[in-house]
Amino acid sequence: MANNTIQATTNYSLFKELTGNRHTNQAHINKLKSEFSENTEAVKYTPILVNEKMEIIDGQHRKKALEELGLPVHYIMQEGLELKDAQKLNSMMKNWGPRDWAESYAKLGNPHYIQFVALMEDYKLPFNVLTKYASGYGTYPNTNMFRNGSFKIGDLKKARDQLDFLVSTGAYYSDYRRKGYGEALLIMLNNPKFDRERFTTALTSNYAKKKIQPFDTMPEYLKVLTLVYNHGLIEKNRIMFFEAAI
Repeated sequence: MANNTIQATTNYSLFKELTGNRHTNQAHINKLKSEFSENTEAVKYTPILVNEKMEIIDGQHRKKALEELGLPVHYIMQEGLELKDAQKLNSMMKNWGPRDWAESYAKLGNPHYIQFVALMEDYKLPFNVLTKYASGYGTYPNTNMFRNGSFKIGDLKKARDQLDFLVSTGAYYSDYRRKGYGEALLIMLNNPKFDRERFTTALTSNYAKKKIQPFDTMPEYLKVLTLVYNHGLIEKNRIMFFEAAI
């Protein structure tokens, strides 16, 4: 049976971390400590939520703040709550970002998310760019796919090879981390006729320096990168990555 009454304790070891929940943020903990120090009565009206295993479903920042202050933790125990409930509650308050979702499923042992977290750490590129390179999809995987745990890594070796090439172009184009640029380059990389050496050489030209700007969208980048790639080539050797780029 659920126990919906508010209880209090200073036995902080009673509470357990919920596997898969997002990391705590010390800055947020410090903010709560300041608020609780100024108004200790507020502690009573902000109980944390736990399940029958004493795993914290909602309120891990509050618990840490109160523990660091040495104040009692007020809590409500509700049986049957699990990770999906914590995700829903957190997303209704402070939105979960891509890293939160990735780390959540990685903690649960999902190999695709473990690999994705490693990619985030290694490349530090925009989320949408990483998901496209990692999945091998032509379009960005559905957001719900990533949130519900069904995201899949495609060919990891290929993804890392292509990401390495993307990063290497940063030697010639400083805005290589822009979302549109990374997405456009992936389309080019997936064309079997694409010549990496040709593209790298083209990036060093004065023509490229004049043409490539910090654009906002993938189509803008793809059009210009197509022009840069084909500049100086005879017609039969050109590749129309973007049909309007002639």
